[in-house]
Amino acid sequence: MTRPVLRVPSTRATRAAVVALALGAAASCDQVGQVLGQSASADWSRVYTVAPGSEVQVVGGNGDIDVVTSSDTQVHVSAVRTVRAVTAERATTMAPKVAIREDVTERGVVLQTLGLGDVPGVNVVVRYHLAVPGGTRLRLSTVNGGVTVDHADAAVDAMTVNGTVRVHDIRSALAVRVTNGTIAADAEVAGAEPISLQSVNGAVALTVPAATNAIVEASCTNGDVSTTGLTVVPDAPTTRTRLRGRLGTGGAPIRLTTTNGSIRLDAARAEAPTQ
Repeated sequence: MTRPVLRVPSTRATRAAVVALALGAAASCDQVGQVLGQSASADWSRVYTVAPGSEVQVVGGNGDIDVVTSSDTQVHVSAVRTVRAVTAERATTMAPKVAIREDVTERGVVLQTLGLGDVPGVNVVVRYHLAVPGGTRLRLSTVNGGVTVDHADAAVDAMTVNGTVRVHDIRSALAVRVTNGTIAADAEVAGAEPISLQSVNGAVALTVPAATNAIVEASCTNGDVSTTGLTVVPDAPTTRTRLRGRLGTGGAPIRLTTTNGSIRLDAARAEAPTQ
């Protein structure tokens, strides 16, 4: 049987899809006008075999996404689908019906939370946990929830509207966008691979090795920009809310921005030698 092809959404399309999911869930609660005090969950899991260097994309709605590195060459996905409803019976009945659309092509894997459509009187949360092979590119988005990535040596693109993004031990291009929430990242700048961390309402923090070579641009509106353990040679006037300059010999662009919040750019602590 031929599988239907799901086109990988553009950034704009992804934002529209996840916002629609969140607004739809909220509208269901308002229409019922009752407290959704009962909840039930149903597990969902898949294992995919992908080619080296493939991309894994998750388009969520309400719920966290966290990613770690797998110990083999396959993509392992586990999701917990939780439904809140007025009665325990309704929640238990609806939880296994929460739909997740999956598409597997030669380019990689795309997972999209479809939820329960226009079913009234329920609230849906889907939390994803993924273990992916090294070298897998990641594109992760949600609305009400956080995103966590622990180690990646290929490009990472992460987005949430309401939530925190934490990325650890990133060694490739990194792009993060948050509307309401903080961003915390530690990364090793790789060649000319860019790093871009953007929040609207929330602090931004990036840690890089002391020997990093990069071009830095950091700015906020209501907050402070600070650095610790790094020497940034300015190429423009530095103010409390703006820093622009060169780390080391220059190189990869690092862009850190927020409107309401502070920005920190710090040197990573040297690891203690093993005995």
